[in-house]
Amino acid sequence: MWRAIPVLVANAVVWAIALVMWDGLPERIPLHFDVHGVPDRWGAPTVANWLGMPILSSIMSLMMGGAALATGALARHVPGIVNVPDKALWLALPAEARVRSLASVRALLAWVGVGLNCLFGAMLACTSAVARGTMATMPWWPVVGFVAVTLGFVVLSTLRTRQRIRIEVAVAGLGS
Repeated sequence: MWRAIPVLVANAVVWAIALVMWDGLPERIPLHFDVHGVPDRWGAPTVANWLGMPILSSIMSLMMGGAALATGALARHVPGIVNVPDKALWLALPAEARVRSLASVRALLAWVGVGLNCLFGAMLACTSAVARGTMATMPWWPVVGFVAVTLGFVVLSTLRTRQRIRIEVAVAGLGS
């Protein structure tokens, strides 16, 4: 359950950014950016236009949290649908050993939730800056940074899961 705290804090920061920056937005704000970060659609800073991103961020946080919680239930009750390295060995483990072996997957899902909130927060701040004229374009680094860090965490999580499965197999005396 402790893994939810960073996601909740990051989501609260996204909401704080949105609410603080909402005050004083100009009459037109960018609603969409092209591939080069140039605004290509503008609109009024209505509740739907400005708070849509924090709402989406909250929904994504709930989805990541739900997926993290569901991982344990899936490992216990329908393990055949879980995609893990060394699946045959993993399926031979007792249910609680399967759940323990997926700790890094649950952590990954929680940290992806944090990363998504950071991405949405950066996009809100940059959108505000473009709307106010202090930036000309939306920078590329928030999206590329999120993708790069997420891919790195996926690789590390996969390696850690494989290692944890092998440890649980050895503890259970199943051999390899």
